[in-house]
Amino acid sequence: MPNRSHPKICWALVHGGMGSFELVSRNPDYFASAFPICGGAITAWAKAMSKSLMWIFHGEKDKVVSANYSKEIFTALKEINAAFKLTLHLEVFHYIWHKGFGDLELMQWLFSNQKNNRSLSKDQGILKISKGKYRKQVYFLR
Repeated sequence: MPNRSHPKICWALVHGGMGSFELVSRNPDYFASAFPICGGAITAWAKAMSKSLMWIFHGEKDKVVSANYSKEIFTALKEINAAFKLTLHLEVFHYIWHKGFGDLELMQWLFSNQKNNRSLSKDQGILKISKGKYRKQVYFLR
């Protein structure tokens, strides 16, 4: 087992985003947190993934990897009360990684939420809409 004094973070884009879900599900005690971007997962993996904290990002209008994949795994995780967040960029297609990586809240979240702190805290995520307007995060679990 790895040294937990340095929590491991898993992240990846697109099909790698799918791979990050799989990595976390196959190694549930290894990763403290993950943030897949434009990915998706098999809903049967939800229980194994629930041991890690995860913030999922997807463009609602994505035509390369459907946002439905992220919504489905999020729903499966919600059903088992896992600590996950989903941010859907409503008017954005596939190219959203700059929005995920450019989100200062994500970086704060990654380093403030460790395995021993299962709460996603009270900081409500923000769903960013492409026209620069902001709206409270709709998909949020604690």
